[in-house]
Amino acid sequence: MKKTLLFEIKMDSPDGFEVYQVDADKINSIADNVQCIDSFLQHGITYMLAFEKNTGIVRTYQAYNNDGKFLKEVAQNTVPGNTTSIAIINSDGVQLCLAYDASSGVVNFLKIASDLSLEQVGKLDAGTGISTLKTFVYRKQLFFIAYNIETGHVAKYEVSVDASSSSVSATEVRADKWAQGWTRFSFFQMGAENFFIKTNLKYHKVNIDHFMDDADEGSHPVLNIDAPSQMVGLNNVSAFTDSKGFPFFATYRTNGEITFNRIYGNCLGWDVEKQLNTEPNRELVLPLTINGENYLLIY
Repeated sequence: MKKTLLFEIKMDSPDGFEVYQVDADKINSIADNVQCIDSFLQHGITYMLAFEKNTGIVRTYQAYNNDGKFLKEVAQNTVPGNTTSIAIINSDGVQLCLAYDASSGVVNFLKIASDLSLEQVGKLDAGTGISTLKTFVYRKQLFFIAYNIETGHVAKYEVSVDASSSSVSATEVRADKWAQGWTRFSFFQMGAENFFIKTNLKYHKVNIDHFMDDADEGSHPVLNIDAPSQMVGLNNVSAFTDSKGFPFFATYRTNGEITFNRIYGNCLGWDVEKQLNTEPNRELVLPLTINGENYLLIY
């Protein structure tokens, strides 16, 4: 089993911004061959879905259990296809996992039931080549975007749930041609508005974008700068908010360097709050909120 790293983030500790690594003996091991992960909240409890490579097996982990340990496996499911990326929608009792199969170009809509089982309730042929799949919610409307790093094509879809049948469908509401090379997208909300940070490998840029209010509108760059050295050569960028709604993001690079950053209220930059070194050559990073506290998982 692969050792999972977990860090507790304290934004307003008496000593300022602090990060504490959780003791390894308090973290249960998870599978070695995980391809993608995401989290969701159900009945006030945080869970993580972990899709394994090439097997169709999905394991659900309770982020924290009453026995004082993190990442307890509580369910196992099998889903169709070979899922290469996932994104979860949480909104007013609707919990959907969008599972993308890069080989077929199909997005499977999986309903997360109260017993933590997964049921396929729809699918969409979104096309092959999608490098980024991200979900977001605006005024109870459910959306996701699909972006192709090679062509720059991006599509915005609105997700609809049929209350009578629980079936799910998606309608493309906007398509654009962005620059090629955008990656490491990470969404956050501020004032109930949707923003995302992204970095460009081809043009060496960093953007913070804001999605416009109308469903058929696209996004607008609030920040567009040349990538500073801190943002070059990264493996992961993961945004999150604290209990007061202030936005942050963490970065990880393969040499084990992590930075924790506080985004300005005007989204025109950020301050590096903390930098530390941990184990190298990790693949996945996931912010978690557990019992109202912020954590960062590195796998």
